[in-house]
Amino acid sequence: MASERVLIAGCGPQRWVRGLSGPLGVQLEKGWFGAHTALSAQGTQHAQHSGIPGAAEARVSLSGLIQREACWLPADNYAGTPTLSLLPAQGQLDMLPRVPSVAGLARASASWAGVQLGGAGTLVVPKSWNSDRARGVLHGYAQAGWSLSSLEPLLGEAPRVLSQDGLFLRLSDEEGDIVLPVDAHVARALSTLRSVYKQVLSAAGPVLSARWLEEEEDRQGWFARTQILWRITEGLRAGHSEIDLGGAHAPIFGRSANTNVDALGPLFGLRIRVRFPAADTSKWLEKASWPGFLRSRSGRIRVRGLEWKAEPMAVLSTPGVDEGWVKELREMGVDLSLIHI
Repeated sequence: MASERVLIAGCGPQRWVRGLSGPLGVQLEKGWFGAHTALSAQGTQHAQHSGIPGAAEARVSLSGLIQREACWLPADNYAGTPTLSLLPAQGQLDMLPRVPSVAGLARASASWAGVQLGGAGTLVVPKSWNSDRARGVLHGYAQAGWSLSSLEPLLGEAPRVLSQDGLFLRLSDEEGDIVLPVDAHVARALSTLRSVYKQVLSAAGPVLSARWLEEEEDRQGWFARTQILWRITEGLRAGHSEIDLGGAHAPIFGRSANTNVDALGPLFGLRIRVRFPAADTSKWLEKASWPGFLRSRSGRIRVRGLEWKAEPMAVLSTPGVDEGWVKELREMGVDLSLIHI
């Protein structure tokens, strides 16, 4: 029977640890849950592995939503100004992903993890998870019986720790956490996310866009932004300057429990092509260290640069870590070591 269950979130795929009581005492089992949850017309599908569900056209990550709110972005016009054009509509209303609220997704994820581990336990997250969105997610886990604890004590005595959580890179030190896009392509996608989302809604026309904002924005605007972010990031990483959004196989919008599908139907069939100008995406982390290069979501400029080489740095080793940023830091002369949880 399980005597101890720990779930570690906020640093990529969720690490789980379970203690099993037996003739030889307590034996520890360890593993990883998938970093993303798949949403489809059939509902929510959780992944038991560290990869991205291959059949899922709509991917979401509670941890990614929290990191996105805290992420610093380039202060200047780093991404260039994308242009949008309409493509012929395409979509199947019966194939729209079913989108829960963020709170509902948190409760479902917490319950699913409890079933996999034989009961609820302790959820371990970074201390910096203190935004309204983060508190809402943690409340969902608490409702499912999970207690909360901080990640930092598990990281040992390393003065500075870098961890990757999907599209985001978090630097933790004694001054707190700094969240960055993991590479230049994510930075470009995030920098243009707000404007692209507005232009997509504008393409639907004033009546449909106003109805969406009034009826659905609070419930599932987070989902639409997530899909735009993922599609643009994937396209830029593949070297494409033109990226198509929407349609049956790459939905931007889903349906919540109360969505008026008939009234909003044309919105779901929207297909948009986004064109990005050429941009220099080299040496992203070096540029991120420049004084004045980064700004917060509220527009505050980070006057002080990131001092990558000030002290030795540990990298939290988890499945799915992108070797690109690790290689870039080592080429910059940063002293890196690996730690495991």
